[in-house]
Amino acid sequence: MLSILHLTDTLIPKTEAQLQEIDPQWRTTGGPPSYYTQLTPDTFTISPTPASTTAKAMSIRVAIYPTIAASRIDSQVFNDNYNALVSGALAKLLLMGGKTWSDPNMGALYMQSYAQELERAANRSIQNRLRPKRTVSYGGI
Repeated sequence: MLSILHLTDTLIPKTEAQLQEIDPQWRTTGGPPSYYTQLTPDTFTISPTPASTTAKAMSIRVAIYPTIAASRIDSQVFNDNYNALVSGALAKLLLMGGKTWSDPNMGALYMQSYAQELERAANRSIQNRLRPKRTVSYGGI
């Protein structure tokens, strides 16, 4: 989840714990939405719950990724994760037991590289998903 706009207001990303601190009844509170939280990689919710239905009231920016069954991969996803894909594939191949190409030592090195690339990708994802809303105020001269 990158951002959510409700009518003209940008909703503020919060964790479930933060919403609980703001309003212990946040799951049932009604009113104009101010916040959103991503419950799982595939689901999100907004809070408070809108009191009325308005067509086309929400605009949502999301990042998508391919499933294991995908036969193609988006070029941006591929380019952004190239090192992880290569390291992961080499690690899997080299760690296959009983094959002529097996090399457990090199497989372990590629697996370590793969884990580092996954951590980098996860950090990028978290930073993009829950960016703090920054404001600047000018106090004058």
